[in-house]
Amino acid sequence: MCSAGSSASRGWYVVLPLMALMTVIAGLAALDRERRTYAGQRIDSIVSIWASAWLVGAFGLFAVIRIHPRYEPQYAIPILGMILGNTLTGVSLGIERMTEELTSGRGAVEMSLALRDTLESGAADRVSGGAAGMIPTLNQMAVVGLVSLPGMMTGQVLAGQSPLLAVRYQIVIMFLIVAASALGVVGAVVLTLPAAVLAGSSIHGVETGGTGREKRSA
Repeated sequence: MCSAGSSASRGWYVVLPLMALMTVIAGLAALDRERRTYAGQRIDSIVSIWASAWLVGAFGLFAVIRIHPRYEPQYAIPILGMILGNTLTGVSLGIERMTEELTSGRGAVEMSLALRDTLESGAADRVSGGAAGMIPTLNQMAVVGLVSLPGMMTGQVLAGQSPLLAVRYQIVIMFLIVAASALGVVGAVVLTLPAAVLAGSSIHGVETGGTGREKRSA
């Protein structure tokens, strides 16, 4: 018993790199379909997803589920995977909506910035990326258990676990997903806003290359 726990606890050097690799892949996948990019966008995406998913995941594993050892892959990897999968969707939608609005309303934002002389007051009223990024998660939470049966709960029931226990786990997971998605979207918006605006309070220009993908002009 002791040797098994000791062996599992030593597996952190395998579990943590795997979790880090999952996070990096999620951060890059969040930008796969973005039409507008800017310098440092990948870093912003990875940082926002990494910070939110790991913070919420650690809280869920250590304070709520209380697994031991703390890096038990049976719990840590699946839970982080579910959190990452939903967080990257919210971050992707948030960044896409924000860059779209800042670009399409470039003239109005620049005029607002010139009049108000601050980045936050000039651009924040035209940005709804945070709300857009939370739509999928909130829609899923509104119908979970009534219309849709999440995979984790369904799997536990099919495996013979008590439905009440499966529901409890699923409720915990849903709250962790909502918290991580909210933090990730807010972090992505906060990081994207100053990066998408020049030091002189003007919006980065975008140009369309031969592939149709818009990139920031030098």
